[in-house]
Amino acid sequence: EKQVDKTTANARYERTISDRTFWFGELSYLRDPFKAINYLISPIAGAGYYVIKTDTRTLSVGGGVGAASENNRQTGDTNSAAVQAGESFDWAISPTSKFTQRLNGLWKTEDFDDALYHFDAGLATTIATRTELKLSYVVDYKNKPHEESGSNRAGPCRSFGAHGGACARRLRQAGFRQLSESLSRNA
Repeated sequence: EKQVDKTTANARYERTISDRTFWFGELSYLRDPFKAINYLISPIAGAGYYVIKTDTRTLSVGGGVGAASENNRQTGDTNSAAVQAGESFDWAISPTSKFTQRLNGLWKTEDFDDALYHFDAGLATTIATRTELKLSYVVDYKNKPHEESGSNRAGPCRSFGAHGGACARRLRQAGFRQLSESLSRNA
């Protein structure tokens, strides 16, 4: 029996408006056969506010609008405007280790009952220049799952990120806060 089969990718561009506010553009991709999702692509633009912003801790809340394009086994292709809201917390435990936590929701405006909620919490450590190892607990909850799927699984996820030198510098100079692609493995 297959236990693992999920792919996620996320690219986010973020710019500061003031010391406590920012705007962002984000493109997310999810494929999760356990939730009957062949693909869910969501481009979102929005704004956020730093509730806490210190050298070691940040807590931000944000929201945005955009679109959601999904193909799943239950309803086929659907396209809708979408609304996203969420929060993000980072705590630098040491110069090389940090705790991260994220919670967000994506709602389709044509059917607010068709929503995807994402939660993750993890520990990350730098193991070399521009290379990070992260252990996370990840939960993706889709409240309109496929009837046969059993569907809303959670579990630990391990990811290994390597950031290339010149490319990463150019992305940072251009203002990219996060550019990540991870293949998730639920244990």
